[in-house]
Amino acid sequence: MPRQPTPEGIDLQEVQAGGARGEWVSVPGASSGMVMLFFHGGGYCLGDVADRRDFAARVSAATGGSVLNLDYRLAPEAPFPAAFDDAVSAYEWLLAAGHAPEQIVVGGDSAGGGLALAATMAVRDRGLPLPAAIVALSPWTDLTMSQASITGRAKTDTLGEPVLTMLAKAYAGPADRSDPRMSPLFGDSRGLPAMLIMVGTIEILYDDAAQFATRAIQAEVPVHFEPWPEVPHVWPTLPRSIPEAVAATDRIGAFINMYAAARVATAV
Repeated sequence: MPRQPTPEGIDLQEVQAGGARGEWVSVPGASSGMVMLFFHGGGYCLGDVADRRDFAARVSAATGGSVLNLDYRLAPEAPFPAAFDDAVSAYEWLLAAGHAPEQIVVGGDSAGGGLALAATMAVRDRGLPLPAAIVALSPWTDLTMSQASITGRAKTDTLGEPVLTMLAKAYAGPADRSDPRMSPLFGDSRGLPAMLIMVGTIEILYDDAAQFATRAIQAEVPVHFEPWPEVPHVWPTLPRSIPEAVAATDRIGAFINMYAAARVATAV
């Protein structure tokens, strides 16, 4: 996916967020206290924080909060579980830095969406305070590549199965690709916070998103599953080429404001 230009006038601050470098992104005047920990896509092998500066700035504008884009380690130089470890470490770092869990939202797109789900499962399993919500955009939840839409929607998606297979092998290495730390579809969804899962109906990852949503609903997790018609992979991050990206970001902002604010009110 093409990199969106960095917006002018936004605030950027580099930090060491646990085991990985991070970059705070916010618009001037952002002061709500909401924090989004965001993991970029790229199949665990590509991408960096600069890829999502524009998206982070738009989320900041929609919520009045700040976004921490994580520059987690990438395969093949750093295969599984490096990205997973960095993601969990960054969440622990936010807690240690004094950020209230009820004001933290964990999110990501594509591989980063799967990473957001897997990391939050680990947070729960370690007995740490859970974030207010999860936002998963076109999440890659099954690195075994066993979902029907991988081949069934191959003609309607620019993201191809051969590329995904190559990326999955590079990240997983000899590890079992059904390990929930890389394929959260096979993990336990019970007790997870509210989540917004958005995916395009023409995407090969449609079933990765839909099946995870179904299993989470069965586990009594508050799930907002939103299939959008005729939009490409991770379209909310592409406002300069996909008009629906603006409405998608508005929806993400409304979801964050609803759940982060609700958790804050409950905590008070």
